[in-house]
Amino acid sequence: MAKSKASESIHASGEFSRLVGDINRRRGEPGNFSRGKTKRMGDVVSQLLARRGYAQETTSADIAAAWREAVGEATATYTRIGAVRRGVLDVVVANSAVSQELTFRKAQLIVQLAKRLPEHKIKNIRFRTGSVGE
Repeated sequence: MAKSKASESIHASGEFSRLVGDINRRRGEPGNFSRGKTKRMGDVVSQLLARRGYAQETTSADIAAAWREAVGEATATYTRIGAVRRGVLDVVVANSAVSQELTFRKAQLIVQLAKRLPEHKIKNIRFRTGSVGE
């Protein structure tokens, strides 16, 4: 049998093996690497938003709203919410009196925040004195 120029160029360039691998993966046959699982569109969009940082902005707003509900508007004006890292919420407070009051309520606040923000798995709150100016 005579080979056409097209088939010779495919074999020579190594594209043939890539094409066969693509076809095998689509059929579910074992190839050079395992077939990945199909992802839901919502999961893909969530990952994209997280990579771009949009999810963090929404998350910060959600944490701040939950914090205001837990401590009350009057106390919340003397605080500034930081990030949640490894289950610890960082909170900057205006002065030591506010820090002491919130420390007394810490266990109660952790329970309330854990109910309002279960996805963050808040286990502790760290208070530090600093600027909370607007």
